[in-house]
Amino acid sequence: MARKTKVDNAKLKREKQKAHRQERDLARNVAIIAEKETFLIICEGKNTEKEYFDGFRLTSATIKAIGTGYNTLSLIEYTEKFVELEKKKGNDFDQVWCVFDHDPKPDNPLQSQNFNNAIQKAQSLGYKVAYSNQAFEFWYLLHFNPYQGGMDRSEYDDRLNEHFKIFNVKYGKNKSKAKRMYSLLFSRQKEAIKNAKNAEKIFDKTVTPAKRESTTTVYKLVEELNRFNQ
Repeated sequence: MARKTKVDNAKLKREKQKAHRQERDLARNVAIIAEKETFLIICEGKNTEKEYFDGFRLTSATIKAIGTGYNTLSLIEYTEKFVELEKKKGNDFDQVWCVFDHDPKPDNPLQSQNFNNAIQKAQSLGYKVAYSNQAFEFWYLLHFNPYQGGMDRSEYDDRLNEHFKIFNVKYGKNKSKAKRMYSLLFSRQKEAIKNAKNAEKIFDKTVTPAKRESTTTVYKLVEELNRFNQ
């Protein structure tokens, strides 16, 4: 009987220790989840940008990327309304990013003005901006070459298809192809960041974003996301 009691006590002790470890691990996991940085990324493109950023797998942050179809000022207005609606639901985001392009129209000077104003308005609201002049695909091109100077967006697809021959795929904007972009380009990401920074450096700080062709600040968002995947 004495021996059975000792065995029972030892078993009970082990069970208590196991339960304590489980409680401790659960508390640690809850704490990690609570401390995760939250990103809201509002994108112009419904597929291209959204699917690219959804490709990030972060260890200490969560991403909510939304493709809207809106551009410049209308995108900022959408973001403002979305953030307010989420706040009413009790949802706050640590970082809010707006991702949009500049599609210059020579016959519509307001296009450039709206682009510049959208950046200023976003920043005044505390949002960060990852813009591209002229299109998000310029960020993809920088994974292959240090492109600089004027290049119309009509050239992007042909150049990307030349580069994508190494992957045996054709570039496309549909959802299934957009989902592959992050993984296809990941090994070249550091080169793209370097090329994007160099493309930006050729412009004086007084030059407005609408006149900075070809540039993209998408690298800033990419670098920020990468901080949470250490």
